[in-house]
Amino acid sequence: MPPTRALLLAAATSIPAFVLTYWVVNGRGRTLEAFTAGLAANAPVIVPIYFFGALIYGSLLWIVLRWLGLLNLPALLAGSVIPVLVMVLGHAISRGAVGPGLHIVLFAFALPCVLMAAALWYFGIAKQ
Repeated sequence: MPPTRALLLAAATSIPAFVLTYWVVNGRGRTLEAFTAGLAANAPVIVPIYFFGALIYGSLLWIVLRWLGLLNLPALLAGSVIPVLVMVLGHAISRGAVGPGLHIVLFAFALPCVLMAAALWYFGIAKQ
């Protein structure tokens, strides 16, 4: 199992990552008031998904990489974007094509995953 402290800190990284990605996807060109209202409306749904996703997927990724002997930063970063790629592939298969906003979707979901993996590595491996 990954260190509990590292896993919780990696999951906590999802909160600022959500704010950043929400701004990139929806916040540009909006007033601060409209941005914070939209953020407050979406946070109760998205933050638990990021937080518990980080706890569950981070634990599974740690266990698999440790079993394979590949528990290092590049493997954690590469493994962290697998759910994003599966989501995009599933979307492309179900719709028959990828829409014009693919780069925004990839950024919005991949950035939190990469930040959480980097935090898991930093607090779980680098600081030991």
